Amino acid sequence: MPVSYEKNIPKHYVHCRMLGVSTLEEVLLYIDEISIDPELNEPFYEIVDFSEMDELGFGYHEGNYLMDKYKELGRKKGYTGTIFISGNTYGDALSKMFKTTAGFKGISIRVVHSLAEAEVLVNHLIMENDDLSS
Repeated sequence: MPVSYEKNIPKHYVHCRMLGVSTLEEVLLYIDEISIDPELNEPFYEIVDFSEMDELGFGYHEGNYLMDKYKELGRKKGYTGTIFISGNTYGDALSKMFKTTAGFKGISIRVVHSLAEAEVLVNHLIMENDDLSS
């Protein structure tokens, strides 16, 4: 499957891998799956890895619809933002497109170059939020 994910509940993130060619329908199915996952009941970040992505079968306007789904996910499940692992030139372009779209919707998007960097960022963001709520 071009879109797969694994949860890291103790570290407060979902790691989504985009492989080869992915469609809007596959991405929406993934979002639907995490929106009903009973283990995701605390604030979490999404890490999306574009490093093995060849093509995304949709563009800006569909991305706008996708960001609405993320807003809903935030209200229902504690989704707090996405960190993209760009990985290559195509991943960089996708990251910029989604970051622009998300910015108009008030969704937090950050871009890094490796999973290790994304994990450090999630840890920092979680600690920062814990400090704010204390």
